Amino acid sequence: MDLSLVIPCYNEALYLKNNFNALVSVLKQTSYEFEIIFVDDCSTDNTKEIIGEISNSSHNCKAIFNLKNLGRGTSFKQGFSVAEGRIIGFIDIDLEIAPHYILDLISKIDKEGFDLSLGRRFLFYGFQKPIRNIFSLLCRYFCSLVLGTQNYDTQVGCKFFNGHTARPSILESKSSSWFWDTEVIFMAQLNKLKIVDIPVRYRPLKNKKSTVRIIPDTIKFIQGVRELRRKMGLSLSNRSPIYWSNKGYNFIMQLLTGKSFQQSFSKVAELIPESASVIDVCCGTGEFYYKHLKQKNCDYRGLDYNYRFVKGINKRGVKSNLSDVRYEKIPACDYVVMVSSFYHFKKQKNEILKNMRASAQKAVIISEPVHNFSRHRIGFVSKVAVMLSKPGEGEYMERFNLKEFQEFAQAEGATEFYFNSKDKNAIAVFKT
Repeated sequence: MDLSLVIPCYNEALYLKNNFNALVSVLKQTSYEFEIIFVDDCSTDNTKEIIGEISNSSHNCKAIFNLKNLGRGTSFKQGFSVAEGRIIGFIDIDLEIAPHYILDLISKIDKEGFDLSLGRRFLFYGFQKPIRNIFSLLCRYFCSLVLGTQNYDTQVGCKFFNGHTARPSILESKSSSWFWDTEVIFMAQLNKLKIVDIPVRYRPLKNKKSTVRIIPDTIKFIQGVRELRRKMGLSLSNRSPIYWSNKGYNFIMQLLTGKSFQQSFSKVAELIPESASVIDVCCGTGEFYYKHLKQKNCDYRGLDYNYRFVKGINKRGVKSNLSDVRYEKIPACDYVVMVSSFYHFKKQKNEILKNMRASAQKAVIISEPVHNFSRHRIGFVSKVAVMLSKPGEGEYMERFNLKEFQEFAQAEGATEFYFNSKDKNAIAVFKT
């Protein structure tokens, strides 16, 4: 299938049939094999019945009927999950943006190699629905300022994706409501997708009542942005200052731990041969690669849940991805390593190790601090150390001591265990 067009619907009976015919008329002008997937989000009018009629009479139509209202984002992801097209997109069925723009948007992906193409509504939409238009513009500039979405018109009702390269961005998005549009653009940028927007004429329907409610929707939008910032590690309020920037992290860690900061990396690097492929879980600022693996010509990729760390590493030309290994599968490689971060998963230690083992072709290597300021005999020092180690996500109040970490390693079948009384870290190796 060349193209899958997903149509999320909620109370669209007034113009659904006519606009469907207009869409099909445009798509038939191409040589693409296409399908149209309707997702009815529990409409209260007769939208469901009309979709049923269309689907029964058209061989290239599919229909999904939600038993309760799940929201715009969830509706599109439902359609995306069953889509068979190389290119997958959506357009609002009210056709306030004309369907002929579909041809330009899919051409950007199919002919020019973009991963995501979307419309950019004209800055001035006339005098119709001024409140909605002003709200849309403010959202656009607010997102550009706070999330760095490059002033894309994130709420535009027409977006098309390369079905293969954009899949992680779509499936990793969490929002179910109309904020999903903003989140998926942010995720696409984070995943380094090639994005392009084209100007599209926006013609609001005179007889369609706007669903925008300025005060409650503004509050919801700000909450959505705040939650997205928190989830992606952009928020500063829920984490210690040590995690605010890459340079700050390196400076403070060097100040607090001295030589042991690099020693914890160097001892792990000694266990990894030249040219091996390595996944560094909780990679932080990437020091393990820069100072120890780069000269070994290793195929390295860092994973971290702190957006600022990932962005900083990517700027330096090193492969890294935003990832939460509590819920996401680790890519396959020779060695999966984690240095000084395993305590963040202390309550889930067995599950995390299982995830790491499933991806490592040769070995999992965990280097964990068993002597640290968080267990200092002076209570004040211990409390300050714990406070400074709050990452924003995961556990941070407890640490492993040598006995706990060694017992865990033995119980899980570690093939090698290293510890020198002069070091702060112990190393467990689990060969696969």
